[in-house]
Amino acid sequence: MKQIYLALLLIVTTSLSLSAQQVKLSGTIKDTSGDPVSFATIYIKGTTTGTSANVDGAFTLKVNPGAVTLTFRAIGYKPTEKTVDLAGAEVLNVVMTPEAYTLTGVTIRPNAEDPAFEIIRNAIKNRKN
Repeated sequence: MKQIYLALLLIVTTSLSLSAQQVKLSGTIKDTSGDPVSFATIYIKGTTTGTSANVDGAFTLKVNPGAVTLTFRAIGYKPTEKTVDLAGAEVLNVVMTPEAYTLTGVTIRPNAEDPAFEIIRNAIKNRKN
């Protein structure tokens, strides 16, 4: 019984020490005019670890020490990558460049029949009695 408690204590202690080795990376994301980029996503390239910025463009992410490449994405902005070498807590301020999207034109025709009517007529015509 003592061995089970000792094993559990060892597992808990090891997991706590491993999580304590992460460092805090925080910062803000702004565009070229200095306005915050709200709700941008930040993630470590090649992993599923990431976070989102708040309405003011501020973010916080816990990462393992060492060199990491961060990818910043937001709708209406070009994706930005930054490589940082983390030894301790660090503040990173990022500037994202706006990206314009061009949409193709839409033609609206008056008095066009709803395509659902043709589908229903064909279904009635081809139904089996």
